[in-house]
Amino acid sequence: MSDIDLILTGQISSVNDFSSGCDKANSSVSGTYPENIYTSVQANSGSGTYTYSKVHNDYPGTTHYFRMVFNTTEPMLRTMALAQGWNSGSSTLVNSQAMTKENIVHGVTIGNINEYLMNVANFSNPDATLWGINNGRSNNLLIGDRVQPTFPYQSLVLPVRQTRLVSQLDGTTGQTGNYYINILQRTPIINYPCTVFRETSNLNAKTSTYDSYNQKTGIDFVITDKSFFINWPTAGICHGVFDLGKNGVTDQYNSSMLMGMLDLRAEFVKIPYYYKLSTSSYGSIVDVDLIYDTPTRMRSSNQSITVIENPITGRIRETGNPMFSIYGINRISDSLVPGTVYAGPASVNRVVPITNYSLITE
Repeated sequence: MSDIDLILTGQISSVNDFSSGCDKANSSVSGTYPENIYTSVQANSGSGTYTYSKVHNDYPGTTHYFRMVFNTTEPMLRTMALAQGWNSGSSTLVNSQAMTKENIVHGVTIGNINEYLMNVANFSNPDATLWGINNGRSNNLLIGDRVQPTFPYQSLVLPVRQTRLVSQLDGTTGQTGNYYINILQRTPIINYPCTVFRETSNLNAKTSTYDSYNQKTGIDFVITDKSFFINWPTAGICHGVFDLGKNGVTDQYNSSMLMGMLDLRAEFVKIPYYYKLSTSSYGSIVDVDLIYDTPTRMRSSNQSITVIENPITGRIRETGNPMFSIYGINRISDSLVPGTVYAGPASVNRVVPITNYSLITE
């Protein structure tokens, strides 16, 4: 807890600044900590609760908050949350949402979809060739589960990636039958295999001892003026808080948050507080699908290197398709070294090199 708190508050400038329990020999620090972006507003080691404010890089008048909660009896990050605001008097987050991770829990065969009604024709017990080795972790379907085609053949009309179960109309509870879903769509009778994903806010990320042969991955903390990102392979965490660019919806409804949380493994963005055109009210937005291309480096005629812009957008109509203020989001953990990662204010669609960041690998 103390080491991560020091990382987030910019008090780690070299591996010597880590605590005695840290594996300093296999740790490294790179870059410059972004000043005036992150501030600790609550640090309670007794309860394991640490809360931080983050100032938006492009819009300094916008500040949001995120919280990390640790297990105090063993080294474990239990939960993370992002919020629009913070009440210092009660030490509570305002308009918050928990960060989640997804697991594959089963495979199903979809018979067809008719507007908001999905027919689950078969409940497919473990078949590793179709649904992966971690299939069968649950013996039923739950409301809120996400259904995604196992093989997205372009010749078929298939469920969209953001399809979630809302309620069950008939059939065996949690098994076969007809389910109401969240997105209007229509397919013919397809009898097509789909994978079922289930979210949990219990991250329960535990540390593991580094070993150069058997356990070569540690934990990467990437801190820039536009994002805070954790890559923790052994815990199944690839999560971050990222600045969002403004669009027409956020200009008109300016209480909408300008930061979102992202699980890069699921490639969906969640925005805890955003104006929803569909309900004419503020609420949370989930399953904002990412649309992006990997940034490419091209040589110009004078042999200089040019980085081609590939701004990241989120595809969901009622948010106005939000744009991210970070470019190359899908390669950030691989390529964050000076001079090769580029970002820029999405609102003006320009690209400038990141010069103010900190990458800490513990």
